[in-house]
Amino acid sequence: MPHEQCHARSGSCSPASQNGNVLCVPAGTLVGEHYGWRMPFAAITDIGVLVQGGISLFVPADAGGTASLNLPDEARALRPPQVWLSLAVTVLGFGGMFGAFFLI
Repeated sequence: MPHEQCHARSGSCSPASQNGNVLCVPAGTLVGEHYGWRMPFAAITDIGVLVQGGISLFVPADAGGTASLNLPDEARALRPPQVWLSLAVTVLGFGGMFGAFFLI
């Protein structure tokens, strides 16, 4: 993926995660009510195994990139205050959403 598209691609993960929580938490509760508390965990495990299988089938082992991991460079990404603000908003937003689900 071109470097210019990295932010747009990673930004698409947050709405997908929120939609997953809004749809799957109530569905997991419903399944747990009808089939017992172990069934949602079994379903999540099954989905995880399927996803892992799909990743191993469709994602190439060598993407052709030569980038190396440099931990200090990666840690410098946490310097801007916008990063900390977005992390705080995410934590508070998800915390509020889970609080609403668990208190209903």
